[in-house]
Amino acid sequence: MTPGGDDAQSVDLELVETAPATARRVAEEAVAHWSLDVDLDVLRLLVSEVVTNAVRYARDGGHLRLVLRRAPGVLRVEVHDGSALLPMVREAQDDEEGGRGTALMAALAARWDAEAHADGGKAVWFEVPSG
Repeated sequence: MTPGGDDAQSVDLELVETAPATARRVAEEAVAHWSLDVDLDVLRLLVSEVVTNAVRYARDGGHLRLVLRRAPGVLRVEVHDGSALLPMVREAQDDEEGGRGTALMAALAARWDAEAHADGGKAVWFEVPSG
């Protein structure tokens, strides 16, 4: 347990093709362990999005961190990687393969953001209600 009554779980991710599936499994296990009322479809989609972006753009290993914040009752999901490239908020064109991740997070997460790290990497995070 972390200060303030929060619980946290972390796992290193090898940024390979199977990383999104691994991250989804870890997130689902945390939800079950903490007995949370979370929209699993939304959680799976957003976890897949942020981890897939780390696989696609980062060159170094990744790290998944899940934080249950009992007050105000949210599950925060953070994906850390070694790339300094922050996600851009933009409208994807119909013929583009990517570019919809930030729109998904804005529409489905309670909050989200990306933060640069001093070491040149970043964290992309989102929060979902954990009723």
